Amino acid sequence: MNFMQSDEFLLLMNLGHNMLQGTPVLSLDDRKRLHDAGIRTAIEYPEWVDLEPAQGNYNFSTIDQTLDVNRLSGMKTIFSIFNPWIPEWIPDEWRPRYESGVYNTAFMSIWNKEAVEYRNNLISMLIDKYHADDVMFIQGDIDTGESVLPSYAWYDKFALEDFGGTPNWEDNSTKEWLEKSAIDFYVRTQEIFHSQFKEIWNAHQWLISKKNPASCNYLQEKILEAYKKTFEGDKLVLLQYTYFDDSHPRENEIYVDKLKDAYGCEVIAEALFCKGLPTTTPKAIAKGFRGQIICPTHPHTHESRLEGWMVENIRHSYQTWKKN
Repeated sequence: MNFMQSDEFLLLMNLGHNMLQGTPVLSLDDRKRLHDAGIRTAIEYPEWVDLEPAQGNYNFSTIDQTLDVNRLSGMKTIFSIFNPWIPEWIPDEWRPRYESGVYNTAFMSIWNKEAVEYRNNLISMLIDKYHADDVMFIQGDIDTGESVLPSYAWYDKFALEDFGGTPNWEDNSTKEWLEKSAIDFYVRTQEIFHSQFKEIWNAHQWLISKKNPASCNYLQEKILEAYKKTFEGDKLVLLQYTYFDDSHPRENEIYVDKLKDAYGCEVIAEALFCKGLPTTTPKAIAKGFRGQIICPTHPHTHESRLEGWMVENIRHSYQTWKKN
């Protein structure tokens, strides 16, 4: 069962309840207009800090309200979880630590089995609680998609025990250990998300202009390779927030094209906001992509509300996709 139907090509990117990056949350009327223009699915980004403000104290109102407004507008919902801002109540021993002794406050240590199990149980609970044909949960991107691990934060007690010593980036054994740890972590996590629709959505971005080996952001290819082996025959989707953007080098496009061809991935590429659709839609179709993701209002565009011309650009894009 495919979550995106054959006549679906455009995804609404709604950055959410906390107005991440200052993006306005679209109203029910806005979403109805977008549904009428051709958008059938919204990607939402709920934050752990809202869902569990205190340990064991759950507040599902954000997800409930989001589902209600999307269903009333006729849209399905993809929840991308979790963004890398973890609740303040997370104990330090669950966090990755730098060599200086300072703890990273945005991530959890992938070597702490208790922390990973707790997070995975929360993800499983959400998937079970909201199990429906119009709801899908996917693994969210980390650090806007540009990192696989937090750079140089591999010195917590559990990381040191797993490595069997003190990691040193200049040592190949450290790199091999980090790569294996990261790949194992992502595969295990995807096994949870994979259960309902038998699809793997990958939101990693390798922005070659910002290559950061210590964050293992070069690992996307090996991670996809592991997905392909583990989830043989199932669909791989690249949710590509960066592609047509001129602020990144041409090599980034070549890299995404390579992943698409090498691993048989379906690519959902950026639209460059509503202004970009007349240009990017024909290009995405020519590339053989599956669709596009659109954030109509965003601080980068200085657009604070949904305008009529945005809706018409989306409508024209949808019609162009449908014809092709």
